[in-house]
Amino acid sequence: YSLLKTAAKSVVKSENIPIKNSELSSYVDSTFSFSKRFNSDLALNFGDTNHPELKNVNEPVLLKWMREKFKPDATAEKPKDYDKEKAEKEFDGKDSSKQKEADSKESDEAKEDATKDSAIGNIISQYKDVKTEFPSGLSGANGVNFGDILVNFPVLAYNLATNWNTEINNLRDSLYTTDYVMNMFTHDTFEKERLIDAAVAKDENKYATLTFAGVDTIISGEKSNWTNEDYEYTYNKTLTNKMFSKDNNFAYGAEIEYILKGGKNSANIACVYGNIYALRLVANTPICFKEFWRNGELNAFAAGIQALTYGVVPQALTKTLMILITICAESGYDLIILKKGLEVPVVKTKESQLTVVSAVVPAPGEYKCVKYTKKGKKYVPDTFGMSYEDYLMVFLLLGLNDGSDVEVGAIYKRIGDVIQANMRKVTGDNGKNYKLSNTVELFEIEANMQVDPLFLDLPFMSEYSNRPTTSSPSGWCKFKYKTVRGY
Repeated sequence: YSLLKTAAKSVVKSENIPIKNSELSSYVDSTFSFSKRFNSDLALNFGDTNHPELKNVNEPVLLKWMREKFKPDATAEKPKDYDKEKAEKEFDGKDSSKQKEADSKESDEAKEDATKDSAIGNIISQYKDVKTEFPSGLSGANGVNFGDILVNFPVLAYNLATNWNTEINNLRDSLYTTDYVMNMFTHDTFEKERLIDAAVAKDENKYATLTFAGVDTIISGEKSNWTNEDYEYTYNKTLTNKMFSKDNNFAYGAEIEYILKGGKNSANIACVYGNIYALRLVANTPICFKEFWRNGELNAFAAGIQALTYGVVPQALTKTLMILITICAESGYDLIILKKGLEVPVVKTKESQLTVVSAVVPAPGEYKCVKYTKKGKKYVPDTFGMSYEDYLMVFLLLGLNDGSDVEVGAIYKRIGDVIQANMRKVTGDNGKNYKLSNTVELFEIEANMQVDPLFLDLPFMSEYSNRPTTSSPSGWCKFKYKTVRGY
């Protein structure tokens, strides 16, 4: 131990290390020796285990059977050589009159289609060459319907509870896609909701007037900024800083509805409102029965009907029918509020949140949206509410977690449909030559790295004054990395 301790404390200096050139030369000569040359006359002893041809080795019986079973067909027609020059002529349309005739026919069809409905659901009729990319059977079918909305939520909850590791990844991807769609495309109330967000962001006191009667004033006051091209004004821009407008968006105000439903604009929007209406019917049923079942006016009216019919129509039946009519009316008024760009309480818990004031004559009183009150320095909502955009976001998220590859795939195809249609607005030439399938995404990575020396900073190296350090010589341990990748 004492010898080891003494050796450990000793300092080895470079000048004390003996170096003999004769020894180094001997090592080099013995290591890099090329005196032996390959003899081409040397016999190669191939056997059953080292023969380069597979068929001459003792191969397994199954492998031999497969080789014989799937050997190339000697009578098969060999592929023809690729004629690059001819292919280029055909692509340019210079080698035949048939190509010119096809171009002329396509031009006539495009003129005819220009007079048709310009809904994004008709992309196939607008651009004939899209039919191989987004078939109408996929673009117009497998939309997110009301049944999906009701069923997919409990299914998603069950899958998360029973298969957490897999489903959480799927949910993450669905959230990314939903966020992308909601920030890149437009919907029916998109402009109104964005203008409201911009107005209250500038002046929170406008929350006090954010009612059905006052929202038009708020929107009109902010309307002049909708054409603001300043990058800091993000309310009218996509994630790529492109303006939302009819010039840039093929189906401005109806893109997300198309992604959900896959039909024509008017039909898509009507279908989405129909789904929301069905949900509002369910949400408004408890509060309407709770508030109106013992209502004096309704009881008197129902009692009068019972008396007039001599008991054929009982009081309870009349009350039930009138309350159901009231629920339908209240849900319809909710849609009117949503179309203004406002939020409606998801579940109404008190009479003051109802727009209908009477179950006998279910006419609207004051349209009741979510109200904001000031608490401290901030305005907070009086209840949890959802706007039209919020409903779309929920529908899309549930649709992406349908569990059916066909339906989820159809949604992604329609997203691609919208991207392609919008890009054709940008590329010019009526967008005939742009195809999403031919698009390549490239990105460049550039990094400056420094790798600090590990052994050169150890204490025993400190005695060497000429050793490299992090700063000297300059840049010796710094590296630059630059590459381009794509998909």
